[in-house]
Amino acid sequence: MVTVYAPGGTTPLRTITDGISSPSALAFDKNGNLYVANFDAQGPSGGVGTVTVYAPGGTTVLRTISEGVLEPDALVFDDSGNLYVANYSSLRSQGNDVTVYTPDGGSPIRTISQSVNAPDSLAFDDAGNLFIANFYGNNVTIYAPGLGSVKRTISEGVGSPRALAFGP
Repeated sequence: MVTVYAPGGTTPLRTITDGISSPSALAFDKNGNLYVANFDAQGPSGGVGTVTVYAPGGTTVLRTISEGVLEPDALVFDDSGNLYVANYSSLRSQGNDVTVYTPDGGSPIRTISQSVNAPDSLAFDDAGNLFIANFYGNNVTIYAPGLGSVKRTISEGVGSPRALAFGP
C-alpha cells in the first residue's frame, strides 16, 4: 500500500492499494503522475514486478508497465521525461539492468546492462550523467547522457551501495 499525507500532515489523505504489490520506489513525472515500482519477488519463479502509474490525486491504476520490468528497485526521470527503471532481480540470470521508457511508453526504448549488477539506486547529476549504485558490483557506474556504455566507475570506498544523492 502507498499512503499519501498532506505537507506537514499526520493523517492520511488517501491510501493506494489498487495495483500495489511490495512497493519499493516512488517517483513523480513532470505532469504530477505517481509511478510506483512494485518489486513483488513472490512470483512462481521468483522475480516479477511492475511499475504502476496513477494520475495526480488518483488511487486507481492509470496504466501498468511490465515489459522489461523484473523486481524494480528504483525509478528516476531524466530531463526529457524518460523513465529509468532499475531491475534489481534476485534471479541473477535475468534482469540486472536498467530499462528506459519514453514518457508515455510501455515498451523499453533502451536497456542499459553494461557493468550493471543488482542496481539499487539511480540518480542524474546536473550534466545529465546517469549514476547507478550496483549493490553486488560494489560500485557506482556512470553513463553519459543517452548512452549505455560506462563513462566511469567509482569503486574505492564503495561497498554494496543502496542510495545515491547529489547536494546543492
